[in-house]
Amino acid sequence: MNVMEALLEKYQVRKNRKQKDEFINFASEQFKALGYEFEINENPEGFKSRNLIVGDIDKAKVIFTAHYDTCARMPFPNFCTPLNPLLFILCQILIALPIMILVFGVSYFSARIISSIHIENELFYLLFPYAVLLFNLSICMAIILLMMIGPANKHTANDNTSGISTLFEIMKKLSKEQKDKAAFVFFDHEELGLIGSSYFAKCYGSRVADKLVVNFDCVSDGKNFLFACRKNTKNNRYYQKLVDSFNGALSDKSEQVIFTSKAIYMSDQLRFINGVGVAALNKGRTGLYLSKIHTSKDIVFDEENIAILSNGAVEFVNEID
Repeated sequence: MNVMEALLEKYQVRKNRKQKDEFINFASEQFKALGYEFEINENPEGFKSRNLIVGDIDKAKVIFTAHYDTCARMPFPNFCTPLNPLLFILCQILIALPIMILVFGVSYFSARIISSIHIENELFYLLFPYAVLLFNLSICMAIILLMMIGPANKHTANDNTSGISTLFEIMKKLSKEQKDKAAFVFFDHEELGLIGSSYFAKCYGSRVADKLVVNFDCVSDGKNFLFACRKNTKNNRYYQKLVDSFNGALSDKSEQVIFTSKAIYMSDQLRFINGVGVAALNKGRTGLYLSKIHTSKDIVFDEENIAILSNGAVEFVNEID
């Protein structure tokens, strides 16, 4: 059983502490087998994020990353249009709309109940509306917590088993001479709001400030490849080599390859000055889009995407002086 098969069959759910422990044990065996040193960058506070750092951050010319944590199961998919800002915002509003309707519905019926109840005790009469308000707020918080820490989504092929598979493939393909040029970081708690990458940036920000940080997130469902760059990225001395290497690797197998600083793509690359977020997108009437993630429909795992992206990364590392 190869790494990708093992990830899909045994380690596809990486949400709670135990599941992450199992993945980290598996990953550490792969790192050692491939001849890499690794360490755990653990935040002792808050959510206690554990980022896995593979290779030497200081020697590396480029940092390849992906988040390994997985999300809670949602009743509807996250639909994202990175190159269409207005539609992107509209989609996010539509995703939030059912929650807003539920909250307003609870508030409405609570108000009706309050107006229909006659309370003799003046103290209870004054406190009752506040108790109802607290009840409404509790429902809001419960919904938010359910979205963040609810039951795990059991299907994470694209988000983000595809990203971590790409990192393993790159590590496997790099020659002994190339290994020192690249380091890898597996981020924790991306799904809770880029928490793991924020902690890594706090610890290593000054040491990676001049390095490209190439982040793979949702790369196995779609033949249109987006490279969402931070505004400063184009000034990096290796940027053009990055563009040439991935264009060369992807040109024959993709519909289009887009490098842009105007895309809205919410992932870990946003925490870094020279961040580049890589995603595979499908094409529809609304333009390029990402869908199916966060639900049971997240089952598309195109191994060819992993192969050509890893080939592009290896070519890029080879071109770095």
